[in-house]
Amino acid sequence: MLRKDYNIFIDGIVAVPVDLPGFVFRRARLAGERLRRLLAECARESKARMRAGGKPECLADYGIHEMVRHIDEAANAGLPPPANTSDENVGSYLFDFLFAAQDNVTSLLCSAVSALETHPNVVARVRAEVVTVWSPESGELITAEMIQEMKYTQAVAREVVRHRPPGPLAPHIALQPFQLTEWYTVPKGAMVFPSVYESSFQGFHSPETFDPDRFFSDSRREDVTYIQAQLPGLRRRRRAPVRRPEVRTVPPHALHCLVRDRRRVPARQDRGV
Repeated sequence: MLRKDYNIFIDGIVAVPVDLPGFVFRRARLAGERLRRLLAECARESKARMRAGGKPECLADYGIHEMVRHIDEAANAGLPPPANTSDENVGSYLFDFLFAAQDNVTSLLCSAVSALETHPNVVARVRAEVVTVWSPESGELITAEMIQEMKYTQAVAREVVRHRPPGPLAPHIALQPFQLTEWYTVPKGAMVFPSVYESSFQGFHSPETFDPDRFFSDSRREDVTYIQAQLPGLRRRRRAPVRRPEVRTVPPHALHCLVRDRRRVPARQDRGV
């Protein structure tokens, strides 16, 4: 059913937007609703498994593992669950990952490789931190607890997202009139394309410089100092530090590449070819 609805939805992306019975667009819309319900059920089962002590087995599990901890902490403190943690919301996020995250992840990984290649001091610090909690030769999976200990690695991931946002534009639909300037108000229902790239360079010290310490050093903490800057990687949240699960969850194979001190193969021009 997942594969069938996935293909139907993909066909509807480029179809004529006629929402009537018999049209491809209508079938795609209904397939999208079924997929969201299915993914919400997956989120519900993952929450139950993580709360029962199960180990994360995929990227969604890693994010939900951390989410469950925050939900339980809020419940113990007599507070409502954190925003956007319902099964339906998580299912919608997974839906976004399924259809809209591949190009962003590819772009993000390319930016990360470029940044690390040109900043060997950052690579050395990441390797030094990673080997204190995990080794690729151990044969063990990286746990959420291990990732939480990698504070500098998390800072590097956040700086990569800030310095080179994988999604430079983030389309939104105005749910109510919004006064943008003194002379213009965005009308309700209008589609707005705010520049994530531009906002990620506002309110930071030397924003053009790749500097993970801005998110790591206790004396700086620019993610808190400049909290009013709308940082990249946020969904339905404004004026908050970067806290996306996929930013904090570093893929095991990426850590493996960072830990191993491989020699870079020189480019053709470097070899005089």
